[in-house]
Amino acid sequence: MADGKDRRKKMTDEEIETAAREALSLSLGGPDTDIGQARLRNLEFYNAEAKGELAPPEVMDRSDFVATDVADTVEGMLPQIMRMFIGSGDAVEFEGQGQPGAEQEAKLATAYVNHLFYVRNDGMAVIHDWFKDALLQKVGWVKVWAEEDAEDSKQKYEGVTEEQLVMLMQDGWQLAEDPEVDEQGALNFTVRKESRRKCVKVQAVSPVSMRVDVNARWDDTPAMIGEVFYKRRFQWEEDGYDLSDIGTTGDVPSDMETLEMLGESQDSTYNVPHESHALFKGAEVYIQLDADGDGIAEWLKVCLIEDKLAYYTDGKPAWEMVDDHPYVWICPIPRPHSFFGDCPADRAIEPQKLRTRTVRAIEDNMLLTVNQRTYVNTNANVNVSDVLDSRAGGLVRGQGPYQEAMAPIVQPSLGAPAYQFNEYIASWAENRTGYNRYSAGTDQNALNKTKGGVELLTAKADMRMELMARFFGVGMRKLFAKMLKLAIQHQNVAEMVAINGQFVPINPSEFRNQFHVKINVGLGSGSKEQQMTRIMALSQMMVGMGQPAGVVQPHHIAELLRLAIEANEFKNPERFVDPQPTGMPPTLQAFQQMQQQVQQQMQGMQQQLQQVSQENQQLKAEKAAKEGELAVKNRAVDVQAAKVVRESQPQAPQDNSTDWAKLDIARFDSITKRMALGLQVDEAERQFMLDHAIAQHNAMMAEAGHMVAQQQPEAQ
Repeated sequence: MADGKDRRKKMTDEEIETAAREALSLSLGGPDTDIGQARLRNLEFYNAEAKGELAPPEVMDRSDFVATDVADTVEGMLPQIMRMFIGSGDAVEFEGQGQPGAEQEAKLATAYVNHLFYVRNDGMAVIHDWFKDALLQKVGWVKVWAEEDAEDSKQKYEGVTEEQLVMLMQDGWQLAEDPEVDEQGALNFTVRKESRRKCVKVQAVSPVSMRVDVNARWDDTPAMIGEVFYKRRFQWEEDGYDLSDIGTTGDVPSDMETLEMLGESQDSTYNVPHESHALFKGAEVYIQLDADGDGIAEWLKVCLIEDKLAYYTDGKPAWEMVDDHPYVWICPIPRPHSFFGDCPADRAIEPQKLRTRTVRAIEDNMLLTVNQRTYVNTNANVNVSDVLDSRAGGLVRGQGPYQEAMAPIVQPSLGAPAYQFNEYIASWAENRTGYNRYSAGTDQNALNKTKGGVELLTAKADMRMELMARFFGVGMRKLFAKMLKLAIQHQNVAEMVAINGQFVPINPSEFRNQFHVKINVGLGSGSKEQQMTRIMALSQMMVGMGQPAGVVQPHHIAELLRLAIEANEFKNPERFVDPQPTGMPPTLQAFQQMQQQVQQQMQGMQQQLQQVSQENQQLKAEKAAKEGELAVKNRAVDVQAAKVVRESQPQAPQDNSTDWAKLDIARFDSITKRMALGLQVDEAERQFMLDHAIAQHNAMMAEAGHMVAQQQPEAQ
C-alpha cells in the first residue's frame, strides 16, 4: 500500500525537470549518436566535396573528382514522389463514419484542411523539406501546432463626419492619434484595429534537432519526443521567459550537421552582434509522466533552457499537460523493430565512393597518357630544365645521339575495361537505391533500348519509389488528422474557402462528426499517358460489358470522366462534369428504355424524311414536264407565225424553215425529257439554248448548201 501511495503522489517541478533532462541525455538521434554520425556522413556525400572519405591522395596534379550519386539519387526521387501528393488537389481526403450529414462535413473538412496546408501555410515547401530530409537523413520530421497571431491593421480617413467615426469605433477600430478638423469641419484621422486569433502552423523540423526515447520502435509512439534548438535572448524574452538566472554569455553550438546542410566549412553562423542576440540552448520535451498522481501517464510539455527547467516572467514553471505531441515523422525504408530505418542516401554511398576512385583512376591515366614520363640518361649530359619545359618547338640540349639520351616511359591505357567497370557501378547503384536513369529520362541511349526491357527496369524502380510513397502517405494522413483536430479545438471563426471554384464559409468548430482520413494518391499508375490508356480501356469495358450486365450506372460514367480529366492534369473537374448526373434515368433499365424510345423516334423521323424526299422528287419531275410542254408550245407558235409571215411576202425564196422547226421541236422534246429526269430549270434552259444554237448553225449550213445547188444549173 505504501508503495502504491508513493507511485500516485504528484510530481514536483524538480522531478519533472530531472525526468525530462535524463530522457534527453539518453535519447536517440543526437549529433553524437551513431544515427547522428550516419546523417552527417550522408550530408558530406551529398555535398560531394573532396574532403574526408572523399579526399584525393596528397599527390600533385592528381584528380580530385568526386561522384554525385547521393545527390543525384535524392534529387531524382524527390520530384517524382512529391508529384504523387501535390499533383492532385485531394491527395488527402476525409470521409465520414456513417453518421447523418457526415459525408457533407467530410467534404468541407477536406477543403478546409487543404486550405490550411496549402494557402495558410506553405504546404509545398513543407512537403519538399520533409520528404527531402527523409530521403537524405533517414527520418523526416514535421511539427504542427496552434498559436495566436496578431493582425494590426491601419486605415486613414479624410473628410469624415463624427457619426461615421462613431460607427468605425463601434466596429472595433480605435483612434491611433487625435483627429484633425479641416476647414469644412470634417475630420481627418487614422484608426487601427488589433485582432488576435488562433492559427494552425506547420513546419518541417531539422532531423538534427529531434530526439526520441531510447526504447522507441517504428510502429509505436515513443514515450518521449524532444526538440533541441537555439534561440536568441530577445526571442526567449518575447515569448515570456525569464532569463535572469540563466546568465548573459549564452552558448555556442558545435553542430557539424547544420554546417554541412548550409555548405559551411567553419562555424561562423553564431557570431553575436549584440548581447540581446546571444544564443541560448533550449529544448521542448514531450514526455509521458504521471504528474498528477492519478495512475495514468499523461503527455507533458516541458521547456528547458540550458538544461534547466524554464520559468515564465510571472514565476510559473514552463511545463503543462497536453493531449498529444505535435510531431509527425516519416521514413522511406523502415526497419522492423527499430525507430530509425534507412534511406536512399545510405544505399548510394558505397557506389559513390567506388565511382569516385574509378573515375579518378581513368582521369589520372588519361593525363599520364598525354603527358608521358621520360627516361633521361644523365651520362649524356641532358639539360633537365629543357626536358621539363614542354614548349612547342623547344630545344633539348645534350651530348650524343638523342636515342641514347632520352626515351619515353609508356603508360598503359586502361581502355574499355575501365569504362565497362564504371557502367557496372552505375547499374549497381541503381539496384541499391531503386532509382534508375530510364525512369528519370536521363539516359541519352534510352531510345535504343528495347521497349519491353526499359518498361521492366522502370517498373522495378517505380515499385520501390511507390513503396516509399506509401510510407510517406501514412505520415501525410497523420499530419492532416492533427491539423483538423487543432482547427476544431482552436478556430471558431468562419473562413472563406474555395470549393469547386466557389467560395464557401467554413467554421471548423462546427464539425460534430468524427472522420476517417484516407490517402488518394495515384500509386502504381505510371505516367499520365499510361493512365489515359488505362482509362480508355476501362471505358470500353464499362460500356461494352458493364452496361449490358446492369452494373454500370450514369454516376459511374461521370466518375470515369472526372478521372480522365485529372489524368490530363486539369484542376477542378467540376468545371467539365457535374458532381452528380442530371437529366439521366435513375436505373440502367430506364436508361435502356429511353434509348429504345429515342431509336424508334429516330426511325420514324427517317421514314418521314424519305417520304417527303420522294414527294419532292415527283413534284420536281411534274414541274419540269409542264415547263417543257409550255416551252414546246411557245416555240411551235413562233414557228407558225414566222411561216405565215414568209408566205405573205411575194417572191419568197423556198427554204427549209419547216425542217428547222421540226429539228427544234425534236431538240425541245429531248430537253423536256432531261428535265423530267430531275434537272433544274436553269440547267435545262442552258442546254436548250445550247441545242438551239447548234440547230441554227446546222440550218444555216443547210441553207447555204441549197443556194449553191440552185446556182450551179443557172451557170450551165
